[in-house]
Amino acid sequence: MSFGGAFAGVGTGVLGHLDLSPEDGPDPVFKPYQMYRPGRRGLIPWAFGEMECNYFWLASAEEDPASWPIVTQGDPYPWQQVSMCTSEFVYRVLTDPEFEPFSIARPFPEPDFYPMD
Repeated sequence: MSFGGAFAGVGTGVLGHLDLSPEDGPDPVFKPYQMYRPGRRGLIPWAFGEMECNYFWLASAEEDPASWPIVTQGDPYPWQQVSMCTSEFVYRVLTDPEFEPFSIARPFPEPDFYPMD
């Protein structure tokens, strides 16, 4: 399986394992989940963070994609399932410092700028 664009050069880790995912049962790398296969419920990767975080939709052909939960896994937290739309999730990651452990929003101190005389 070849991934281009944003996934170019990502041959190891999650994407390098997609072709090796077992047909039945949980995948050892993604346990208790498995990767999506047509007609089954499974993970579809949609984002990867620089802090070894992976973001997936828990997809099913029988459900409306707008209702697919988000599943995350990374350092320092284990697998977590979040029931909200992707746009709300991304918005809260970027803007809500209380949205732990996902948030990257941090209050910044006031800048220290003094003109040189």
